[in-house]
Amino acid sequence: MKKYLSTTFDVMIIAQSATTIETIRHLLRHSGATMHVVSSGFDAILCSNVQRFDLVLCDCDLADPMLAEALLSMRTDTRHARVPMIGMSRQLSDIGAAFASSRMSGWLAVPLDEAEFAAMLAKWHPLAARSGPVPKPGLARGHASPSTSLDVAQALGRLRGNVSLYRTILRRFVDAYPATADVFKRAAAASDHRLASSAIHDLRALAGTIGATDLVAALTPLTYAPASGGGRAFKAELETMMEQFRLTLAEVLGYLEKTAPVLAMSSEAS
Repeated sequence: MKKYLSTTFDVMIIAQSATTIETIRHLLRHSGATMHVVSSGFDAILCSNVQRFDLVLCDCDLADPMLAEALLSMRTDTRHARVPMIGMSRQLSDIGAAFASSRMSGWLAVPLDEAEFAAMLAKWHPLAARSGPVPKPGLARGHASPSTSLDVAQALGRLRGNVSLYRTILRRFVDAYPATADVFKRAAAASDHRLASSAIHDLRALAGTIGATDLVAALTPLTYAPASGGGRAFKAELETMMEQFRLTLAEVLGYLEKTAPVLAMSSEAS
């Protein structure tokens, strides 16, 4: 597949996770891109019928049975035959076969890494890859991790040390807690994985982005639906994850509280 160059840069994003969408928005901030976000394969087909895109980014972990078919439909359309289509997934070793017929141009691991994203952009759309100096990964001064399971260094490494963006994503985690916890409580009461499937998917993406390693580990067994749809084993795993969810919330709130004075002092000094 050849690189495609144009004077405009329209990007289709097929995703439902607010965290993934916000991260992509940040990674494209210097590219001059116009983002068009759709949440399903069906919407992607409708959108591609009225507009041509320069890049398609697709969350291939979406629970959408027609997603692969939609990507293939776009690929066979002459207007999008040469357009790069990049798949994003938390399970790169397992997801490729399901989308083999879609002829994806490449893959990115989720949580997204800024260096890998920049390399992809430089390969497929060099005119847009002009992000300028990027801070070295690692902790900003005064932002030591307050706990061992919240890996701030790892998270900031992926975000190239952007503490402001990291805190924004942490606040999104806090805001999402009440509604997400309620979904898990109802799923546990019914011992039904299907009630929590979407929330598990979104929370795992969010937990990976903020470096909540223990929460990611607790969510991993729940990521794929059991053949029975639930049962006692699912309920036990869900309750274990919910306890870790509460602990991670406390750690996130502690980090936000401890780092706020540091940010305030930095703003006053500047």
